[in-house]
Amino acid sequence: MKLNPETVFGRVKTEIFDRATGRRISKSPWQKNLVFDIGLNDLADNRGFAPFFVACKIGSGNSANSYASGAITFTQSGTTITASGSFFTAAMTGGLFKWGTGTGGAEVYITYVNATTATASASATVTTPTVATVWQVQKTALDTFLYASNTYGGTAGDNSTSYSGNSVTMQRKFIFAAQASTYSVNEVGYFNSTGTGGTVNGRVVLSSTDTVTPSQYYVVTWQMTFTVSPGVPTAVADVGTNINTAGNAMQTVWDCQIVASNGVNANSFAGAWYSGGVMDGHSFNGSGQNVYLGLGAAPTLPASIQTTAPGTEASFILLGSASRAQSTSAGFSSMTVSFNITTTGQTVNYIGLGGSQISSGGNKAQSFVLVLTTPYVCPSGTFQGSITFTVQFQRNLSN
Repeated sequence: MKLNPETVFGRVKTEIFDRATGRRISKSPWQKNLVFDIGLNDLADNRGFAPFFVACKIGSGNSANSYASGAITFTQSGTTITASGSFFTAAMTGGLFKWGTGTGGAEVYITYVNATTATASASATVTTPTVATVWQVQKTALDTFLYASNTYGGTAGDNSTSYSGNSVTMQRKFIFAAQASTYSVNEVGYFNSTGTGGTVNGRVVLSSTDTVTPSQYYVVTWQMTFTVSPGVPTAVADVGTNINTAGNAMQTVWDCQIVASNGVNANSFAGAWYSGGVMDGHSFNGSGQNVYLGLGAAPTLPASIQTTAPGTEASFILLGSASRAQSTSAGFSSMTVSFNITTTGQTVNYIGLGGSQISSGGNKAQSFVLVLTTPYVCPSGTFQGSITFTVQFQRNLSN
């Protein structure tokens, strides 16, 4: 059972202020960022949306995040990609080769390059010469690290969380202290902490250099947008054994960590009914989540993801202990719940995934719900099996 493929997109703007008067000296337009593979894996590693970018890092390097082929075209036979002219460089090894000029082209990692050929991670046949772009998603750090900040702005609106349909946008404004000497900024990134030098989850190469003198200080505003699916009731096919899991599924509530107005990570979408969340994988290790078989009437799925507390299920069969797995090459988390329980012929109308107890009666929060097309009648006796929930992360290639 696949739960919410999530797309992450970010953008940044920079400002320079006079240290003595607070007057703004310059302001850049919004610019998009490239999320690295290390960033996708950080999300999958039980990180959570808000903790994903708690720190901002700046540097003076200016190597490109992507290389478009221009007039050079490519063909592919097996795992060999051949260029019509010299294009590949050693720095592209491990990068993501994307066919075409838009966002819809096929993608493949390149594992070896020389000037006119590259080895792809997957075999294909492309006989029509086609342009492409190499995206440097294999990078893990700024080129030349200067400073890091996790000092957040204190003015209303500096830090926020907002919702639009099935997307949530989180913003932080980072304040960099004035320095004793002039420095130049060409690259800006973000990470889950200020430590580990120039390591970043994603990076922007600025369209022009920002030069900051000792009489000035630097300000960076990051906006990160996470788009979640399914955001409306979505028909899913049967992937079960014995129990038919076909039905309508969706994430019913924004169960994720957010950025509070003071810039810190906040527990859940609307307070603290649950710390962390299913949606961002922050607590997707089973330690705080419950998977249950709903015995009551199947709920009516909302038309969109809600920002109020989820519904609860008082009549349920709670399934067994959970374990978690994580990809090492592309972002995803999965939680498998195995069970061996005694049932007495109850009828299951839906499968739920949610947080821990939220009432003295032991009701379970309905965060993700799969309403079964055909209710399942449990056996009278031993019922065993497993249910796997998977959270996947992907990115919009940009910058």
